[in-house]
Amino acid sequence: MILVKRGKEPDKLEPVRLREIAILQGIMLMNKRAPLSDEIKGYRLVSEDIWLAQHHKCCYCEKKIEDYNNDVEHFRPKTAANHELGLGILTGYWWLAFTWENLLFACDCCNRKHKKIKFPLAPGSIPLRQMKNPQGKEAPLLLDPAGKINPVEHIQFMFDANGKKWWPRGRAGSLLGAKTIEVCGLDRSSLLSLYGDHVKSLVIVHLPPTNFSKTPNMA
Repeated sequence: MILVKRGKEPDKLEPVRLREIAILQGIMLMNKRAPLSDEIKGYRLVSEDIWLAQHHKCCYCEKKIEDYNNDVEHFRPKTAANHELGLGILTGYWWLAFTWENLLFACDCCNRKHKKIKFPLAPGSIPLRQMKNPQGKEAPLLLDPAGKINPVEHIQFMFDANGKKWWPRGRAGSLLGAKTIEVCGLDRSSLLSLYGDHVKSLVIVHLPPTNFSKTPNMA
């Protein structure tokens, strides 16, 4: 997981955001409930833009995806959010579903099988109020791939000589790093093999053998 530079918001997104939020607010007033997933539409308009900005890679595991018609990931989940604070499952951040800073491109495995509606918050953190923009008093325990914090400062890879595999770990005991690995499944078995291939083909070839033997931790 590396820092993503998403770039400037495409001009085509703002009119969609204004239109769809007005529609969703109407749904809430009429039905006395939060919008459902199939009622939140329009954000996929920028799926190709995000895909290109991320160099065709998943924002979490960095696997290359050949088709931009994949998941448009909402960093803050759009319909429901599990904050892991004993609060139960709360309404998601539907009003941020069309916000450029909340949109990412992700693979099915990271998004649908692992992250889902998980959005852990730090103890004492107050979930963002409806129609408010981040951050307020909300303190996520999940690294934003396109945020102000470089994920490399919180996630490192350590070589297990017995298992012959590289494992992601929170750097220097980072809770942000450890929680992000857990929530997104960045230590799943299928990725461990890919990490090893990456090190063999792109890292070790640039290091003298003596340097590699003395470097058990790779960022």
